[in-house]
Amino acid sequence: MPYIEWCGDKCRVKWWAGEYLPNGRKKYESESGFDDEETACNYGLDREYEVRHGTTVKPKDGKTLISAYCWDWFDAQDLRPASMQSYKSIINKRIEPYWGSRAVGDITTFEYEGWKRTLRAAAERGEISAGYVKEILMVFGAMMDDSVTRYQLRTTSPVVREKQGRGKYKKKIRVPKRPMEMITLHRLATNAYHVWGYTGWTYIWTAAFTGMRPKEMWGLQRCFASPNWPVSDPFETDDVRREPDLDRYTKMPALRVQHQHQWVDGGRTLVEPKYESWRTLVVPPFLHEMHKTLLASHGSQWVFRAHKGGRCSERPSRKRIGGRSEMGAQNARGGMRGRRSLRCRRWRRSGSIS
Repeated sequence: MPYIEWCGDKCRVKWWAGEYLPNGRKKYESESGFDDEETACNYGLDREYEVRHGTTVKPKDGKTLISAYCWDWFDAQDLRPASMQSYKSIINKRIEPYWGSRAVGDITTFEYEGWKRTLRAAAERGEISAGYVKEILMVFGAMMDDSVTRYQLRTTSPVVREKQGRGKYKKKIRVPKRPMEMITLHRLATNAYHVWGYTGWTYIWTAAFTGMRPKEMWGLQRCFASPNWPVSDPFETDDVRREPDLDRYTKMPALRVQHQHQWVDGGRTLVEPKYESWRTLVVPPFLHEMHKTLLASHGSQWVFRAHKGGRCSERPSRKRIGGRSEMGAQNARGGMRGRRSLRCRRWRRSGSIS
């Protein structure tokens, strides 16, 4: 039972906090400022109920500043390098500057809704994208949910999930998808050939017929390309597992998606594919022959090299490759050389060529 005492004309209540002092005695917490004993006693009973059911929030924990909590929360995450980099950027630019001086337990739903409206208004003005707003709210929502369920810094989250059908109606704009025509794909590959050589030509056809993600193509190594795989697979050391692949893909060439390229702590690193989607992709015969020719033209570890022979560091810009079909190659006045050199200079500046 809580203990009631009067301090002047106000009432104070004490209750057991569920902990013990170093000397073995019970540790009590208190709250003052009540006008009558009944209200104070009910308050103390509520706190003891929370202690018994493990939902109590210590006052000092609720006063933890967001500037400290957001980075403790970030350090506790176990995500892929790209996700960690995205979370870090959002906390640095959006969450800590706005909420850093506030205590975790003091943030209200009204304040959160006002902040959300501010972000959406900035998106409507074109200052930030709507997708970026969703990412910011997702990170902050996860942070507040964990403050309740994992770290017990507050009893409820200020982030209220909107139910379907509530809020301002916003019509969804559906953009009809158009099938990729072969003539368009050929023009894109031709543009890539004039800028990137035979590597660009093969890159475009590989992307179109395998559906590989760009970073998976940057990280595609010689040993996993269709002319060499599965014989050269460094991970298939068990003959029982290797034999079915050898038998199946001798007459049906395929490549293996084993890694993707990412920047981790400022360095190029090979990590597992997105969603751990390791897979074997059967390639058509003409693409298999392209890979043979491409690998025979260089001795690099990587199937797709950058313009100067190094590793691809960034995705080739669609504006650089697909901006203009044929790159003016049919220009009778011989203007191709100038356009080609201009595009190469722009591509180098964008970081796609190294």
